[in-house]
Amino acid sequence: METVTKLNNSEIRKEVQRDGIIVRIDVYSNGEEGWLVEIVDEYWNSTCWNEPFKSAQEALEAGIKAIDTEGIQTFVGPPDEANDNDMDKQDKRIHEILGSACDRNRESTCKYLKHLRKNIKEPCNLTGIEDFPWEEPYAMGNWDKKEYEKLKKEKPSYTDKYLLMELLEPESEDDDILAKVKRISDQKVFEIGLSWLECVDSKSKYCQLFDDYAVWQTNY
Repeated sequence: METVTKLNNSEIRKEVQRDGIIVRIDVYSNGEEGWLVEIVDEYWNSTCWNEPFKSAQEALEAGIKAIDTEGIQTFVGPPDEANDNDMDKQDKRIHEILGSACDRNRESTCKYLKHLRKNIKEPCNLTGIEDFPWEEPYAMGNWDKKEYEKLKKEKPSYTDKYLLMELLEPESEDDDILAKVKRISDQKVFEIGLSWLECVDSKSKYCQLFDDYAVWQTNY
């Protein structure tokens, strides 16, 4: 079984089944005309390629070839049993927001947006969860560090801290909610996919809201 889903202009998702085991191949743009590939198993363990590919198709084919050459079991890690209970609680919270239909689509995203707008009533500071797509090759040490530091002055980085200004509707059918944010260091304003962001203060009452949304956006 192989199901290909184009999520937006910079991401492709493909489910691959071999020997009764299913993994997911994620292909996404690095923001610099390159494509990165990641294989994710049912326990959310992931295997990433460090080097970007010239095209999405080339990246996708590399993932499939690796599965067929090395065996799908190579890309399956152990389950994290300690987190099972927390994941069940998180899944319940997400279903309470969206109901039984939790598939990621524009209707569900707008419903989630309404919930977040209703519950986030105070300013909060955000930062990146992980490397933003454009900076991943730099963060991995593959590209020029001086160029990276220069680009960070103009582009938003996962290392920056931002003040959340507004939550905006997604731009297309399967897109992320957009967070309109102001970078604290220089007051520059950006629009960043909300699922890439988390609270700076881990004790913030909004942490769980952002974390649940990011999990839903990534895993459903």
